[in-house]
Amino acid sequence: MNKFRLFLLALASFALVKSPCSLLASDSDVEFSVTGGGFWRNRAIKAQLTTLFAEDKNHLEASDIEDAALIALSSLQAEGYLNARTNAEISILGGEIVKGEWDKSFSFFLPRDLKADSVEFELILGPRFFFESLEIGGDHSLEREEIESFFFAEGFLLENKKDRVFTESGLKAGVGNLEGYLRQLGFLDAKASGRVTRRNEENGSVEAFVTVEQGDAHVVDSIVIESDQIDQLIAIDAGSYKGQTFSRFVMQDIGKALRNRYYEAGYPDASVKSSYKVSGKRGDEVLVTVKVLVEPGEGRTVGSIGFSGHAETRQRLMHRQLKLAEGDPLNPVALEESRVELSRLGVFRKVDYELLDSGEGVSDLKFLLEERYPWTVDMIFGWGSYENLRGGVIAERKNLFGKAHRARFKGFASMKSLLADARYLVPDLWNSDTALTSKLFILNREEASFEREEFGFD
Repeated sequence: MNKFRLFLLALASFALVKSPCSLLASDSDVEFSVTGGGFWRNRAIKAQLTTLFAEDKNHLEASDIEDAALIALSSLQAEGYLNARTNAEISILGGEIVKGEWDKSFSFFLPRDLKADSVEFELILGPRFFFESLEIGGDHSLEREEIESFFFAEGFLLENKKDRVFTESGLKAGVGNLEGYLRQLGFLDAKASGRVTRRNEENGSVEAFVTVEQGDAHVVDSIVIESDQIDQLIAIDAGSYKGQTFSRFVMQDIGKALRNRYYEAGYPDASVKSSYKVSGKRGDEVLVTVKVLVEPGEGRTVGSIGFSGHAETRQRLMHRQLKLAEGDPLNPVALEESRVELSRLGVFRKVDYELLDSGEGVSDLKFLLEERYPWTVDMIFGWGSYENLRGGVIAERKNLFGKAHRARFKGFASMKSLLADARYLVPDLWNSDTALTSKLFILNREEASFEREEFGFD
């Protein structure tokens, strides 16, 4: 047992010595510093500016400093500090100090020939603007909380200004998202607008008014399919969509369902174009006719199926992963599912395919494969106050016997303990999706007052 421990420790030590290790640092002669925004905000803005402007540079241009000021102010404005400004002390090459000041008007510009090696930004936040109230008007069926969620988040237990931050862009985005949400619900003529009714520049409180005009709901009344080749096997069940709330997403679903039916029938180049028109009104509902134009292309079947680039993996295993066979209609969806299933075996670095026209509506299928290197070996080395020197090895062999089986050995040893286990994985037991894993392990450890030994099989 002790000899085995020493073997593992020696193996880990050898790997540590042989492994290349380098510490890379980026060379930069310029520096940003940020104050006035609080510890975490200062650090975040400084890190952002350093990444964007300071890495691998020996000086800053005037445009770099102006862009950095703009980014810092934009970050503050996104948090609701709409009147934020920043002062800057700029150390130019040669030791002279130049001062700068920017606010939301961004009307200050530096001399174009300026070159600096450090910039210190002092952030002056001002009040944080927040929704003090949001009035809602118009004709709609939405709950107040549902509309408010598009403009600010409700605080958990305790609500504060941070949860109700106001920005002009946030108000505009909330209005646009609210309109989009209503149109997804079938209200295609929905309109929403928002405006600020009062804004206090001293404490940041904002009162806003949002108007929502929902309009009438649109529902699917009929589906018209135009195609050169359509029959009962290909046509979708149009009746299942009748009466459904209509939106552009529903129209896309109808087109996708029809295209997939053509794929299943062996038309891999089928394309669909969907449109709609209002066909009438029934009470408060607007009736919509969906028109789908299908260009099926040429019908094709699968010819021969082959594989290339595999050295170890058995063809029988690969054939079992395929979702189509010779003579089947050429279905692009099933073809892509087959590619994914081959990738899921975990033995290929790359899986692609090509279709070769063999005439008379037949396409030969060839999968282009690149196998992974089957061996993975990792070494571990360390030191502990109780175990002293410790190390180990983890080795895995993939694609055993060309069947995608995996064997893994893990061994750790120290001056006080030994742990080893071996596992074997069969990914598709009896040609099914069931996986089988077996494990053999052993543990020997010298505790302070006794020796611990375990072994077993799972």
